[in-house]
Amino acid sequence: MFTVPEPASPTFSRYRGFTLIEVLVAIAIFSIMASVAYRALTAVLESRERLDSEHRKWRTLSIAFSRIEQDLGSIRARPARDTGGIMQPPLMGAQVLRSPNEGHVMFSRAGYTDEKGIPGAPTRVGYRARDGTLEYMTWAALDQAPRTEPNVSQLLQGVTELRVRYLDATAQWFDRWPAGSAVNAPLDDAKAILPRALEFELQLQSGERIRRVFVPLAGGSR
Repeated sequence: MFTVPEPASPTFSRYRGFTLIEVLVAIAIFSIMASVAYRALTAVLESRERLDSEHRKWRTLSIAFSRIEQDLGSIRARPARDTGGIMQPPLMGAQVLRSPNEGHVMFSRAGYTDEKGIPGAPTRVGYRARDGTLEYMTWAALDQAPRTEPNVSQLLQGVTELRVRYLDATAQWFDRWPAGSAVNAPLDDAKAILPRALEFELQLQSGERIRRVFVPLAGGSR
């Protein structure tokens, strides 16, 4: 008699899955890590933007002061007639503007050099702060015709105030020019009629006050 063996019971592999709580905990941890990473990236981008903004601001300031220094380095002790035919000193400045065609400081400078290196005729330039902007003013000629208006360009934005002080021959500072020893000086005497130094102070909308002192290089009356 033969005995038929019973078939072996099949062996099943049992795999354990994630519970709902474990999935929720993993999602929470991932969310926290993503939030921290996002905040860190945002902080880096904001810091970079602030640094770029500060770099642009100080670079623009440097260009503006270089423009002023270049003009004062080419100053001329050359009087100029205004639109009313009145002879004005080579350099004049005041804190309060009396007309829309005036600058806080205006002076005569040597003509600009052309592409061939030939200097042009002397011209009149000026600076003023108006409507939150440092403006650069140029006149076509020293002696102005009636109703002549300056060409005005924006040199620096974000400037709420421009103050200029002038150092006379007796080492005294004044808020306007001519003043002190230059009041009665001859118009053709460069050393007497021009200040020994000028202090430019800019008040920026961002809160800073920037001061620079320039020593003009008088080049005579022509």
